[in-house]
Amino acid sequence: MSNGASSKGTDSQTAPTQKSSDASKGIYPAGEVSSLSYTDLCAGPSSNGSESRTAETQKSSNASKGSYQDGDINSSSSRHDASYSTANSQSSKQNELGVKMAQLGLFGRNKEIKTIRKCLDDLVATGQKKLLYISGLSGTGKTALAVTVADAVAKKKGIFSMGKFDQKLRGEPYAGIAAAGRHICGEILHLKHSGEQMGSLSFEDIQETIIEKVGPELATLILILPEIEDIVGDSSEYLAQDDPQGGDHGANKERLNGAIRSFFRTIASFFNPLVMVLDDIQWADLPSINLMEVLMTDNSSNNFMLIALYRSNEVDGSHVVNKLIRNLDEKQDEYDYDTTKIAVGDLKVEQVEEILAGIFQIPCYRTSDLAEIVHQRTGGNAFFVLNFIYMLSNEKLIAYSRAEKSWVWDENQIELETVASDNVVSLLKEKMKNLPPKMQEVLQLAACLGASFREDFLSRVVKDYFKERPLKPNELSKWSNVDGRKRSNQWTQ
Repeated sequence: MSNGASSKGTDSQTAPTQKSSDASKGIYPAGEVSSLSYTDLCAGPSSNGSESRTAETQKSSNASKGSYQDGDINSSSSRHDASYSTANSQSSKQNELGVKMAQLGLFGRNKEIKTIRKCLDDLVATGQKKLLYISGLSGTGKTALAVTVADAVAKKKGIFSMGKFDQKLRGEPYAGIAAAGRHICGEILHLKHSGEQMGSLSFEDIQETIIEKVGPELATLILILPEIEDIVGDSSEYLAQDDPQGGDHGANKERLNGAIRSFFRTIASFFNPLVMVLDDIQWADLPSINLMEVLMTDNSSNNFMLIALYRSNEVDGSHVVNKLIRNLDEKQDEYDYDTTKIAVGDLKVEQVEEILAGIFQIPCYRTSDLAEIVHQRTGGNAFFVLNFIYMLSNEKLIAYSRAEKSWVWDENQIELETVASDNVVSLLKEKMKNLPPKMQEVLQLAACLGASFREDFLSRVVKDYFKERPLKPNELSKWSNVDGRKRSNQWTQ
């Protein structure tokens, strides 16, 4: 067994057997070595729940070894107090590890983070539009990288919005951009309900400006952003206009593109900066691809930054995303915007060492052998690294020893009992198979709600389902952030 130092030779080979044998004989104090729960790894600081679970495990373990004798109430009570205290300490270690693992996607990305921050600083200083592409394989941490600017945008009194395209929703035009637009509307409506101001701007100032600048296009905009009605008021004379359903497809698309362009231009005029992240654009519909170009080539717009994320292995030379990149590269001088491209690669062995050292709070040299194994098994993919470490803890191949006050493992045992994985879907499937049956049912319900949803929506669905009154598919769709919007078929290609 290793506490971060390499385990070599006969000692390391016999360590797994020795550990099992010692534990069965009671040589290790009950609960000395325990695995991590998924909640502890991923949820960050929590909770009485994990503490009580650990305490109960300790109590049960002591009881099974005959530590509690009949009538020995005072002794058992004192043992329980000591056990609970130890459980608190261990839970604290687990929570600390969870926080570190939650930040895994940011390890080894200092150069990329600096590049994004510089783009943001330049945007605020000059107002010149910015276009940033972040490419890489699935699981390399593209989204986590993009989100690093969210806090900086908020501090600068700007708006950070995000939308994601879904492979299953390519027939839903503008889905990703509409999601980002709803986020913007939510920020504005927060000012309305809270009475707060954004700098010197009140909700009424923003409302008046939107009505003035977007004006007649509001009736078109509401088809994709029904939340705009809550901002401008349903009594607005522009919303009272006839629903613009006539005309051919081309004319309708142009009207909608113009309405969204006017909306983003207006928002960027008083929220500096306005940053929009569009994730998985390799799955974007053609109208959304065209709209990205429309937004970047708007000469009347400033203070706007578009961050487009895509999977590099799914975008070849003939893909519409490649065509978009070529078109916008050619037009950046004419339309005065700056383009930056970041390719996110897999982590190197040295970076995996740093990750493990940061997680386990030990020097890098003590994680070098484990880092080699983790890198070999995961290829350095950040997502795989995170899940591989979770798997090791779940299988008790990595555990926290209170006796040594350190995380311990055996490299030889890990090499013998693990295999490499190069497929995210297979990894997730295997992970979900190990979940309790009811949790698997909850995941199926959550999948019906789309790529994102409100927690209270899922709670209501789950509550109804487990009352043995399962909702019908059409009832589930009412809670979906996709099907719950107003839609019109004239925008479909």
